[in-house]
Amino acid sequence: MDQRQESSNSDSRNDNALYSHRLQALPAEGTCTVLTGATGGIGGVVAERLAKEGHTLILPARNAERAEALCRELASKTNNANVFWAPCDLSSLSDVRRAADEILTCAPRIDVLVNNAGMFGRRFVRVDGLEQHLVVNYLAAFVLTHRLLPRLRASSGCIVNVSGETARIGTIRLRDLNRTKSFSVLGAYAQTKLALILFSRTLAERLRDSGVTVSVLTPGVAGTAHLAGGPPWLDWIWRRMPGPERAGAAVTRRVLAADQEGAPYFVGTFRAPAPCAAYRRRTREALYEASVQLTGLSEGERL
Repeated sequence: MDQRQESSNSDSRNDNALYSHRLQALPAEGTCTVLTGATGGIGGVVAERLAKEGHTLILPARNAERAEALCRELASKTNNANVFWAPCDLSSLSDVRRAADEILTCAPRIDVLVNNAGMFGRRFVRVDGLEQHLVVNYLAAFVLTHRLLPRLRASSGCIVNVSGETARIGTIRLRDLNRTKSFSVLGAYAQTKLALILFSRTLAERLRDSGVTVSVLTPGVAGTAHLAGGPPWLDWIWRRMPGPERAGAAVTRRVLAADQEGAPYFVGTFRAPAPCAAYRRRTREALYEASVQLTGLSEGERL
């Protein structure tokens, strides 16, 4: 063995030891859940509760060290070693696709997808020309859902999308989803949360009789760190909000519930009317088509 090969093998062994919870080939038994936004806040609570329920967890995450530390902590707390992370930058649609393909390679079954990740911060346009609120809060979920859908269909799985009550003040600018003409942080954020609700209802309609169920909820008020990226007044408010425990419990309940037919909308644990725009079929259909164009979804992937 030459020196370069020996060094490469040594590096591989070191990586395996350092990242023991990096996604690997998984068994086909048990309930497998993909959960975004698990490295803090509501997602962290959901991850712990589902791990206690015995779910095999796959947690897409951008920061390897943070994700590995979380998986080790969850495994220790819950006595469930089947907690894994997959490298994924949700602000990059190409990386979302790559991560989804890795998940499909490693997971022979996927029973649950929870699109929970979200961000709230200043305007930033990615290299692909898309504004980061639109990508992280909505389009990443759009792409990930379509990519994993064949595996969810095979297991008659469920999709849970985590929105927020800010959706009620949101507007869908079909001709300017990227908010290039005028931008406010709250407006961009509210639009993405509303878009997730409309997408959920479209999914439910197009997946009717497929065995896959869809639900969407606002989990309730919670002071989570993703709000810290906003303006100073919001930072002052979120520090006075309750922690994520109750909101995380509401999301977990949706995952474990069976009453999800037709993309019902929940506020916390209570079924409630969705924002008015969610009932406008034309708007939902137009949003779906615009999202297909923005993400470059192929004919084979679209519903």
